[in-house]
Amino acid sequence: MRLLIAILCILSVPAFAQDGALLQQKLRLVQQSLVVRLIAGQISRHQPILLPQEFSRERPSLGTEVTITATDIKGDDGDILQLVGIEISTGGLVMQADELHFHWATDEIELKGNVHLKRIAQ
Repeated sequence: MRLLIAILCILSVPAFAQDGALLQQKLRLVQQSLVVRLIAGQISRHQPILLPQEFSRERPSLGTEVTITATDIKGDDGDILQLVGIEISTGGLVMQADELHFHWATDEIELKGNVHLKRIAQ
């Protein structure tokens, strides 16, 4: 009987690990959904947006000198958040782009479309 219980315990460990991984994935999707809602609210109020990495203490921030604005959210497939009508201001530079793709897994920001960089007078 003890052997049977021990075998059942050993066999159930992978099942719990799989449940934990599934729970982690669902939690990540819920967090992403909340961040996208926050960004949508910032866009609708014509406020500078915070990219997902700005909401986390573990991830490096873009800094206080950087502001990002967007006109709309094009989509979010769970891997890439796509924003349109982008303007990124930092110090004496302004970057404009048709689209910004934020890669959730790597925190990589990719600008697409007509990308322009201009210097502004301070």
